[in-house]
Amino acid sequence: MSVSGNVEFDEEWYLERYPDIKNALNNGIIHSALEHYLSYGKVEGREARFKEPVRRQASAACLILAHRAPQVLCRAAILYLNAGWDLFIHLDKKDDFSAYERQLGEIRPHCNFIDDRVEVFWGGFTMIKAQINLINAAMSTGGYERYILLTDDTFPVKSPRMLSKVFHPQYDYITTQLQTSGTFFDRYNRFFLNDYAPTQMRGRNQDNTFIEDDFLEAIYRLAILKRKGKQKIPLYFGSQFWSLTTSTITKILEIIRSDDYLVQSFEFSALPDELMFQTIVGNYISSPRENGPVYADFSVSPGPRIFRNISDLQAIPEYTNFIRKIDPNAGNLIEHLFERSMEDQVS
Repeated sequence: MSVSGNVEFDEEWYLERYPDIKNALNNGIIHSALEHYLSYGKVEGREARFKEPVRRQASAACLILAHRAPQVLCRAAILYLNAGWDLFIHLDKKDDFSAYERQLGEIRPHCNFIDDRVEVFWGGFTMIKAQINLINAAMSTGGYERYILLTDDTFPVKSPRMLSKVFHPQYDYITTQLQTSGTFFDRYNRFFLNDYAPTQMRGRNQDNTFIEDDFLEAIYRLAILKRKGKQKIPLYFGSQFWSLTTSTITKILEIIRSDDYLVQSFEFSALPDELMFQTIVGNYISSPRENGPVYADFSVSPGPRIFRNISDLQAIPEYTNFIRKIDPNAGNLIEHLFERSMEDQVS
């Protein structure tokens, strides 16, 4: 049975550590130790600790695709754990654990970094492989009602209490827009090979473009598929990020394991993370659904907006539950979002 930790501010420790705060509380000057820490203590440089979580069954598995944003994740993770979710994290194989170990600190034992890591290439099928590895790791634990896919540069804008109630138990949250022509249609129906250093969409340089056997094998499989053609199927596009029920996740995995032709058709597409799960849900899942849960601001050029300042939050629609992309170096913004969510939690 899966369990999750509710990471709570240790008020008893804080009051023992700072007798002046304890006196202020006893005299009715402040309402709680947490209120003082959020309003004054952190700015004053006072320390804080979090209690060892009370273990309980988790309602959801929060699946995190991590790549170079540990400063964001270390604060967001506290909110996810307080929402009653278990955390499963795929760290890109190119990245080092040390920054995450250092940033997560005391909550590191409550973050499940999966062993089955892949080197993710932007716009390639390796992104799908990382998602599947996360799902498999979470499902091997069992007992979850829901699976939520996010990144480490995503941040919730709701309190943990609200996050725990934001998803209707029978609904899937994934954007599925039918495509019959245009850019996204072409990204599936044309042929791409974005998962190898010589042909990757980003980060290519002379020193990493040498040819290896796995690249040649992929070229061979691509050539066979090109002669055969992609599988004909109504195509759906949407944001990569979703919140899906267990029954929907189970059905998606069944299709992936049984339909090699479909999988290979997406393997040699561009940005399949915005197409594959969306197309499977659009064609095979009949449960009610709403759009994906993560807001990204494409009103700027080039998009999406990278949130760096508190003033950037004015662009967020009222219905938003999560935002990305948060600049990992935007410390003031990260702390503002964290403290606002914790204040909402205790209000």
